[in-house]
Amino acid sequence: MPKHKKAHVKKASIRNSPEDNEVKFHSAGAKLSADSNATIAALGAGVTTCGDDIHTASVKNKTAHDEAIVATGKLHDANLAGVNAYNAAGANVEEIYPNNPTKWKDLGYDSTEEIISDQTIPEKVMNGHLAQGAFPKQAIVQYDAADRADEYYIDVTKGDPMDDSKYIPVKSPSRSFTKINPAINLPDDYTKVVIWIKVTAHNTAGDGPPSDPFGGKIIQ
Repeated sequence: MPKHKKAHVKKASIRNSPEDNEVKFHSAGAKLSADSNATIAALGAGVTTCGDDIHTASVKNKTAHDEAIVATGKLHDANLAGVNAYNAAGANVEEIYPNNPTKWKDLGYDSTEEIISDQTIPEKVMNGHLAQGAFPKQAIVQYDAADRADEYYIDVTKGDPMDDSKYIPVKSPSRSFTKINPAINLPDDYTKVVIWIKVTAHNTAGDGPPSDPFGGKIIQ
């Protein structure tokens, strides 16, 4: 099924070193503060302050061992607060400047991408053909693959092929098929009579349009 990419602001992490986050927060804070959007600019001061706090905590962390134990906790808290502020500002950046990684980078944010599926329904199934299978009461249903299809539903009728109410789903081996030439098992009363088939492609977005009726054959 076709896929396309969607970009997101790349978030900071507490797993990054405080030194790396300090540089990131100071850089992003200055750029955020200078942005023309008032909401983004206001968030910049908070991100910058968090960078300052990390720097202060880092200096204290390099003092005497006893003081370092306390400073380490403060450093963690400062780094965590910075991560939260940076990520909150990033969420606003992504909302105010949607799908604009170039602008995000200008504001101090890298971007990531995720693969998302095409959520449109499948195309109509075409070129159906019905043939006798290798075993009694078995039919081979052939058709062209439909674009964006994950699976296929097969319905059969021995009545008017244009009357949708007369169709029943094929139960064996399954109503859903990933192949485009499945062998299906017919109920006893659907053999030795003229039958018609409709095939519908399906994906997570729903059912596509059903095929035109095809077959018009007797399966023994």
